[in-house]
Amino acid sequence: ETTPIQGLLSRFLARFRGSNRQLLEARGQLLERELREAQALKLQAEKRAELFQSKLQEEEGLKNDLEKQLVSLTQEVRDLSDRLGKEETEAAKKYQQATLQLSASKSES
Repeated sequence: ETTPIQGLLSRFLARFRGSNRQLLEARGQLLERELREAQALKLQAEKRAELFQSKLQEEEGLKNDLEKQLVSLTQEVRDLSDRLGKEETEAAKKYQQATLQLSASKSES
């Protein structure tokens, strides 16, 4: 047989356990919701990271193409400069020869 104090204690413990269970269940539900939100944010961050990685690779490809074009154009400018230098030298020689021929023809006259 239980005493009144034991009965009170039993009822108190039963209520305490019940409210504790409800509190734990509520916390569990809150944690589950926060976990789902965190997983959604993680998935969103991963997708954004993939997008940024893709854009970075695209930009690196464009940069490499531009660098190749720059090297090619630089070489073309050098080639043109060399050719113009040679043409200028030849033009100067022709001018000098023409001047000498003109001088010679004037002195013969």
